[in-house]
Amino acid sequence: MRIPSVIEDGIHAIEHAAEKVEQVVVDKIEKPIEHAVGDAFSSIVNGGDSLSPQSAPPIRGTVADDVSLLNKTKVNRVYRPKTEADIQGALAYARQNGLKVSMAGARHTMGGQTLVQNGVLLDMTGFNKMSVDPQTKTLHVQSGAMWSDVQKFLDQKGLSVDVMQTPSFFTVGGTLGANAHGSNPDSGPFSSTVESFRLMMPDGEIKNCSRTENPELFKAAIGGYGLFGVVTDLDIKVRDNEMYKFEHKKMDVHQFTDFYKNEVEGNDDVGYLHALFDVSPGGGFLKNMAVYEYTKDRDFKGEMPKIADDWMRPVREAISYAGYRVATGAPLAKEAYWEALDKVIPAVSPKETSRNLLMNEAFDGFRNDVSKNQTQIFQEYFIPRENIEGFVNQARGILQKYDANLAVAALRGVKKDDTAMMGYANQKDVFGFVMALQHDISDKNNEKLAAMTRELVTLAGKYGGRQYLPYQLAYTPDQLRANYPETDAFLEMKQKYDPTMMFQNKWFQKYGDPSKAQPMPAPVAPVDEGPIDWNAKPKAA
Repeated sequence: MRIPSVIEDGIHAIEHAAEKVEQVVVDKIEKPIEHAVGDAFSSIVNGGDSLSPQSAPPIRGTVADDVSLLNKTKVNRVYRPKTEADIQGALAYARQNGLKVSMAGARHTMGGQTLVQNGVLLDMTGFNKMSVDPQTKTLHVQSGAMWSDVQKFLDQKGLSVDVMQTPSFFTVGGTLGANAHGSNPDSGPFSSTVESFRLMMPDGEIKNCSRTENPELFKAAIGGYGLFGVVTDLDIKVRDNEMYKFEHKKMDVHQFTDFYKNEVEGNDDVGYLHALFDVSPGGGFLKNMAVYEYTKDRDFKGEMPKIADDWMRPVREAISYAGYRVATGAPLAKEAYWEALDKVIPAVSPKETSRNLLMNEAFDGFRNDVSKNQTQIFQEYFIPRENIEGFVNQARGILQKYDANLAVAALRGVKKDDTAMMGYANQKDVFGFVMALQHDISDKNNEKLAAMTRELVTLAGKYGGRQYLPYQLAYTPDQLRANYPETDAFLEMKQKYDPTMMFQNKWFQKYGDPSKAQPMPAPVAPVDEGPIDWNAKPKAA
């Protein structure tokens, strides 16, 4: 019996549709996973080198960019100082030629905060010596040191960093300039751990800055993005390394605020906390949360594991990187990533780990693909804790409206600290709502991202919060002043201590007034105080 043609046509249509679905699964799910896992684990075979933290694109001649790939800048000259005299020489060259100066470490700001057109760029990454006083738990460190090196150094002495951003491939000076924060809920921003630093002024003079010595400069330069001078070295408080017990908890954003208030705030046993959102485009988008809680194991009696012996780190980073790349894919891939966050990662994570091993994870989501014009963009908004649920609920709608490709979103608690003049936790304890977005670079998409950012900045202000300033410069000058009413006083301070406006970057050129610059002053003769003894105990602040 012959099948009627209408049924036969229907069967063919179903078969054709099934083939298309199969191809979509292959293209949008299987291939991204295959490529991500393949790239990640090939790095393990190669000793982890290709998973080493990627900074911004290398400086090629006199062309530099930051990690966003959106701020390519032609500079006049690049200096890579090793000594204070090298820095003074670079500043003298700038004065003699009427040039502006910016400074950079890993260049992980994303709005040109380390760059100025036709200026002098100080690459501080060679300025990286350090010493520590174990009795006072004070680290003396040059500003170009990488946190990964600081962690290894402290780990050998049973000590640990108190506050730093999650990735360990930033410089200490960059963390000071952006006043970064961490994931330990018992701490404020990085500013809360800074005892003092030395700051080279436009004329080459070096000033000691602390809460009691040059306190105005101390407050302005922390979170000042290099606009007040060159930080040469710092004294910061560190803490003992500790063993933590790991526990995973699943909840929604409403439950999280109650959980944080009742179980985390004021609880000295909670040493570290990761609170990650579901970013899959379903009913759980920015609602479901996987919370990784690390509590102090006060009964631990064994030998503390060492960073140097952590041979599993490349494996964990490979898994992390593969997961991140999958999360930038199609909806089903994002759902798979959420399942991994909620089930797989908690199942395979060690039930005990040290603070140093936990903080030494070099999450490597910054694998920007220049050939495909793709980049990862970070943003963060600091919201008073009592308002975070309302902010997230409305931010969800804005992100959906702009079809944002969200790869990671998280909440981090930061305690109040008013050390920094342009601080984000000056008034209240806050939650940082941080997110990473996959961004396809084009004029149209860049403007779309900027429009979305302006809406989120307005929303943050509505809930009494502030945008984080090391990212894109999409917000307007009026939005900056609305959320940071200290802006004009900050710029007046800049005028007071750098009247020639020698230290500039793209942030200042948009939100400040470079036209107020006075003529360059005569240089101060360098004072040779002799070499620093890096084996000596750091001075007390």
